[in-house]
Amino acid sequence: MNDLPDLALVAFRIDAEGDHPGGGHCVSLSRTEAEGTRELVEQYLAALRHLAERAAEEVDGGWALTRPLLFHAHHTAELAMKTALLECGVAFEARHGLEELWAKIEAAGLDQSVSAVDTAWCRSLLALVAGAAGNSIGARYARPNHGHVPVDDVWCCVSPIALFTATECFAIQCIAMSQAAPELPTA
Repeated sequence: MNDLPDLALVAFRIDAEGDHPGGGHCVSLSRTEAEGTRELVEQYLAALRHLAERAAEEVDGGWALTRPLLFHAHHTAELAMKTALLECGVAFEARHGLEELWAKIEAAGLDQSVSAVDTAWCRSLLALVAGAAGNSIGARYARPNHGHVPVDDVWCCVSPIALFTATECFAIQCIAMSQAAPELPTA
């Protein structure tokens, strides 16, 4: 291949002067971990919306986008819970397990700041996504190892718009939990 892309146009160092040839999109986030993680949730939701809309309009039913959709939904839910935990000062391990993060939210009492119906719905969504995607490993690899079940051994199809809508609703619930947390009684 003789016409390889110019790698100098892929990314630009923070100390680079002037305009970037070929354009570029800012990668910076807020300097606090909680604010930066919340901004990542917004970015992942935007990407998930784009993937879902594109998959919904594809002639082949969006088959080529199903695994990226599942990964983005899982990662967005993970980041949303981490944002709530960070904003409330709750420590957690740097892991990807949705159910483990939800357990931290429950242990901190953050789930008590939204209705019981909303809490049950959040728990059900996490069980659905975690059960199918196995901490996203089942969706990221064709045949995952380490005891993870391939997503296609659990699900046959994904509704892109429904998955996006549910993930967006979940992220909104996590934001509500973190905003109401100061009103919670402390132990």
